[in-house]
Amino acid sequence: MLEPQLLSATKELKVDLIQRKHQSENLSKDLEEKQILYDVVLVERDRMEAEKEKNLLALSKSCEAPLKIAKQLQVLKDAISSLSGEQQKQVALVSQLDKEIERLTRKVPASY
Repeated sequence: MLEPQLLSATKELKVDLIQRKHQSENLSKDLEEKQILYDVVLVERDRMEAEKEKNLLALSKSCEAPLKIAKQLQVLKDAISSLSGEQQKQVALVSQLDKEIERLTRKVPASY
C-alpha cells in the first residue's frame, strides 16, 4: 500500500522538479534579456550624460557672449563719448583760431 503512495509522490515530485527546472530556465532567460537591456540602458545613459555636459558647456558659452558684447558696447560708447568731447574741443580751438586770424588780419595793413 505504501508503494503506490510512494510512486504517486515520486511522480508528483518529478513533475514538480520538471516544472521548477522550466521555471528556472525561463527565469535565466529573462535575467539574460534584462541584463542585455540594462547594458543598453547604461550605454544610453552615458551617451545622454555626455550630451548633457556638451549642452551645458554650450549654454555657458552662449551666456558669456552677451556679457562680452555688453562690455564691448560700453567701451565703444565711452570711446564715442570721448571722441565727441575731443571734437568739441577741436571746434572751439578752430573757432578761436578763426577769431585770432581775423583779429590779426585787421591789425596788418592792407599793403601786404
